[in-house]
Amino acid sequence: MQHCALYNDGLTPETAEVSPQMSAGSLVFEHKGEPCRWPLSRIDAVDGWSSRPLRLKRTPDTYERLTLPAGSRTDEIVRHIRMHRGIRLPVISKFGVAALTAVVAMVCWGIFMGDVTTRFIASCIPHDVEKAMGRQAMESLLPLLSLNTTPEWCTSAESQAALDAMQSELLSPEDPQPYEIRILHSSFNNALAIPGGTILVTSALINDLQHPDELSGILAHERTHITQHHGTTSYVRNAAFSMVLKMFAANSDTLRMIGGSAQALMLLRFSREAEDAADSGAVRALHRAGIPISRLQDFLVRAAPPPEDGDTPLQLIDRYLSTHPDTPHRVKAMQAQYDALGTPPPRQSPLSSRQWQAVKNACSRRTDQL
Repeated sequence: MQHCALYNDGLTPETAEVSPQMSAGSLVFEHKGEPCRWPLSRIDAVDGWSSRPLRLKRTPDTYERLTLPAGSRTDEIVRHIRMHRGIRLPVISKFGVAALTAVVAMVCWGIFMGDVTTRFIASCIPHDVEKAMGRQAMESLLPLLSLNTTPEWCTSAESQAALDAMQSELLSPEDPQPYEIRILHSSFNNALAIPGGTILVTSALINDLQHPDELSGILAHERTHITQHHGTTSYVRNAAFSMVLKMFAANSDTLRMIGGSAQALMLLRFSREAEDAADSGAVRALHRAGIPISRLQDFLVRAAPPPEDGDTPLQLIDRYLSTHPDTPHRVKAMQAQYDALGTPPPRQSPLSSRQWQAVKNACSRRTDQL
């Protein structure tokens, strides 16, 4: 059984016509009067479709290529190679191409257009599964937030009692579930809502706060992310992104590396819609507790990104990926919503200066290492 094919040594553009044939588990042909034997167990496909020529390469440590014309005889060679290597070569039928295109299109729709779908899926995920997602997120984020040193938690009985008191002000009959609040020693200035019920606040953020009501506003914002399953929704969307990436990155270390970085960034960012919802939930919680909105607004203005001139590359990336509304619009929208809710009720139990100092000093006695 002979087949006409083109041989190239992979080092020069020269090609030669050869007639490979199957023999004792190998593809055998002559080139310039010398016999060439390609064991089927060492043959990979470079590319090819059922209606296009098939390019084969011999591995490892060789650049040789063999191009076979499309046709039933080529399909026979492919079947022999499959049997010897136990792999599927990328010779795809028109039906397979259509099916793959449909799958990719559906997954991309889930990533970019299916917000309602992803939110619904996220709301159906059991709490135990959501907590497991949160643990996985924490494992991914802690090395980044701790700059690859051993993570250290800022803990003391006084600071934890103060944080619990702050959170108790924010609870409501519709949302009576208290969440775990943890302060991480980190120079990264942020607060994060971890799926399953943990609010992570960094020591750098605590140091920047000037009033306990600023932290109350931040906690109210992060609580809304958790109660509305924004982190879990991000996980669902991220899973779809990973599925698409793996379809095209199965043999690419570079693309896998890009995919890992993208997943880490997606864990840190919610959609613009989710951030607006978290702001709205924070305003409602603060109004219900009788906490003035002005302190949170002061913090947002103070923490607004600096002018773009002179930004470092990391600041530029952070600005590009940020999904929070711009600060003036954000402050104005909060004030309008707070005023629309009417006169807030009298405040019951604001944090004392001693309790606030315990929170500010929490990291001076950090001993809990993960």
